[in-house]
Amino acid sequence: MIDAGLLRNPDVDAAFAIHMWNDLPTGQVGVRPGPVFASADEFTMKVLGKGGHGAAPHQTVDPVVIAANIVTASQTIVSRRVDPVKTAVVTFGQIKGGTRFNIIPDTVTLNGTVRTFEEPLRRQIKKELQRVASGVAASFGARLEFDYDDGYPRPSTIPR
Repeated sequence: MIDAGLLRNPDVDAAFAIHMWNDLPTGQVGVRPGPVFASADEFTMKVLGKGGHGAAPHQTVDPVVIAANIVTASQTIVSRRVDPVKTAVVTFGQIKGGTRFNIIPDTVTLNGTVRTFEEPLRRQIKKELQRVASGVAASFGARLEFDYDDGYPRPSTIPR
């Protein structure tokens, strides 16, 4: 739309965006200079283990336990690999696996989001997330499939 001339004829001096934000009271509008919301990337991880009976976990490569360790280890990316004066978030929003309370599944799928305000940091976290998750999975004898969707970039990274 921008390439088609949306911001020309008439020329645009300023642009404003609106987004619902539950932290503000009803009827209040928040304004500040610069970006307010970060990039919004989505990731999916599939832990490929070896299922079996819950009474014989020693005969399995338990993807549930591995997924739990991936979530915990991934939280160190921001706290130990990102400069403390920069802002980033790694959130796991879904963990899916298994069919019964007493059966260890073959696979577990994790979904989540990464949010940053800087493109170099965005690339760093993507790389670190795959490195950490793959390393954890390998340390337990499992494999990891990793898919990362570079979502909406920060406005300053959109080509003009």
